Amino acid sequence: MITVSPVDVYRKLTIGVAGTAMPQFEETLSPEDRWAVASYVATLRADDAMVREGRRDLRRAVRVIHGRSEEATVRSPSLYRSGRRRSPTSPCSGASPIRS
Repeated sequence: MITVSPVDVYRKLTIGVAGTAMPQFEETLSPEDRWAVASYVATLRADDAMVREGRRDLRRAVRVIHGRSEEATVRSPSLYRSGRRRSPTSPCSGASPIRS
């Protein structure tokens, strides 16, 4: 969110994001309300240190949940949005599809 400006958020609120669940709010929220939301979103930004700390905490949690002692790998969510498959060693890698 560091690279997203309040103007970008306002535009996305106004016109929505095609192909996603993000609808447009031009007709349901006033311009003042859209700017209020955009200003609020700007307060949610994390700096690099906070991101590193969050990744470290996530690695610890994954090790505890899965009972692993080795270092867990945290991949960027964009890897999954790009349509690439998860690693076959991932605990969440897909099971065989259900066939009838």
